[in-house]
Amino acid sequence: AGSSQTGTAAATKPDPAGCPVSTIARTWLADLDGAIVQRDANLFMAQFDADATISATVRDGQGKATTLAFTRMELVKSTFASMAQLTEFSSRRPVVRATVAKGSTAAQCTRIEVESVVIESGVRNGGSYRIESLETFTLAKRAGAWVAVRAQARQQ
Repeated sequence: AGSSQTGTAAATKPDPAGCPVSTIARTWLADLDGAIVQRDANLFMAQFDADATISATVRDGQGKATTLAFTRMELVKSTFASMAQLTEFSSRRPVVRATVAKGSTAAQCTRIEVESVVIESGVRNGGSYRIESLETFTLAKRAGAWVAVRAQARQQ
């Protein structure tokens, strides 16, 4: 079993009228994290647009950073291959910020930018596992649902 916790949005300014960006962001992140905890690859994949631009900057054992690009399917495979090696997985998002995306307006409310710190922990190969990342997403409303059209993760 695992758990996830999405913190309250860090409000630097109130949500614009007609576009509840903080609620949209928290709901989308809770769905994303819930899919991971439930180990539901299809639900996870549904959070991303088929043509999403996805990258992750990861650190190797010596701390050297490498940036990797993924298709949506590659992200799903990588995420769930990693999850298969973990037990006692949990995640929390102590910081969530959301704004209307450039090129969109609060009245349109069709694209938002989300930035979140996520802390994941668990047990891998008998040892403690903990990773902190900064994740940024551009969410777009497609067919009535919010999906990520761009996603970046950077391990801290």
